[in-house]
Amino acid sequence: MSKPKLTRQIGKFSAMMIGFGSIIGTGAFVSIGIAAGISGKYLLISIFFAFLLALCNGISSAQLAANHPVSGGTYEYGRKYLNNFFGFISGWTFIFAKCASAAAAALTFGGYLSSITGLDLKLFTTLIALILILVLSVVLLYGIKKTTSANNVIVFISLGAILFFIIIGAITFFSEQSAFSGLSREIIYSNEEIFKNVLYSTAIMFVAFTGYGRIATLGEEIVEPKKNIPKVILITLFVAFILYSAIALISTKLIGYTQFSIAANEEIAPLISVSKKFIFGGSVWIVAAGALFAITGVLLNLMLGTSRVIFAMGRNSDLPPLLSRLSPNRLTPIYSIVSSGLIICIIVILGDIKTTWSLSAFSVLIYYGITNLSALKLSKKERFFPKSISFIGLCFCILIAFYIDYKVIKLGLSLLGAGTIYYIINKKIIKR
Repeated sequence: MSKPKLTRQIGKFSAMMIGFGSIIGTGAFVSIGIAAGISGKYLLISIFFAFLLALCNGISSAQLAANHPVSGGTYEYGRKYLNNFFGFISGWTFIFAKCASAAAAALTFGGYLSSITGLDLKLFTTLIALILILVLSVVLLYGIKKTTSANNVIVFISLGAILFFIIIGAITFFSEQSAFSGLSREIIYSNEEIFKNVLYSTAIMFVAFTGYGRIATLGEEIVEPKKNIPKVILITLFVAFILYSAIALISTKLIGYTQFSIAANEEIAPLISVSKKFIFGGSVWIVAAGALFAITGVLLNLMLGTSRVIFAMGRNSDLPPLLSRLSPNRLTPIYSIVSSGLIICIIVILGDIKTTWSLSAFSVLIYYGITNLSALKLSKKERFFPKSISFIGLCFCILIAFYIDYKVIKLGLSLLGAGTIYYIINKKIIKR
């Protein structure tokens, strides 16, 4: 019996929209604020370092996806270019990384809705997050064409809101510059603390760039993958860097690093706090609407990518084969979609914004470490960028992963250990 396969239905434009939809939501509307609280006035340096790391990893992903365009991303690359164990671990860490990111996205959605309705309750935020996950699971079950159509609408609206934020924010600052002087006077750190904080902040911001990986994980469904995947990945990364830098600069100039961080960690709506300073009275509602659309887009794409990796792992019996079954009518991996939704719901109930985002950062750095290691195995004929780029990406993924909060590192290593044990037991069962 042949293995189930997905069909190529995603063109270059839709792939680009998936890339934007996966990147600009939580990155723009919450993670910049979290990073500001860690690195302070060095926030722009952290964003730049995260961009460079994402660029190295994006180049590795693009080369791998162009040569091996199947659903599953680094899970499949690890299996092909390294061995089954590395493939499994990359898939395992991807699932937890992206489910944690999705939980953070859902909580952010609830936080922004709480902020504009005045219902400042954790229970309300969590309930809204769970309802959103359920609704998007149903959207995914209807098939990839309807999913990409919905995503395109979401991305246009959210990009419009971000551009509005940047333009009105810049006008506000330049027209009332004297009112915002002195806001960036923060605590002075030692050089060692600055180094640690910048690397931790880089890890947080790196997650905000890694939405490009969704393009690679959907390689089996993208038309002309060898031509389209590399172009789309590079375009989405450069656009995201420009947008993140502009948002960070305007936000910290208008309310300062400390207040921006508090708004991200405690209120879960940092750009709402910034937009209250804008000279245009209706700005809060426009930014809030954009945030809700953007975060919905990110969550939709995170769930899409996670379900495809679960599907690929089920297809190879690294997870229960039931997870690779397709709906006979819509050809969607129904069980992998449902299982990814359940995992995200559990993390939403148990976690908070900073913890879920930090766990995602640790897990995704391990994942992309394996991506770069796989890319180093490409032959000269398969490679269209220097090998040194993948080597730099690998080194920095390993380095930065261990500058994340110690408690999160312990949790991440525990998940890796659990995955290794599951892999060993599963292989013994299969051999029988």
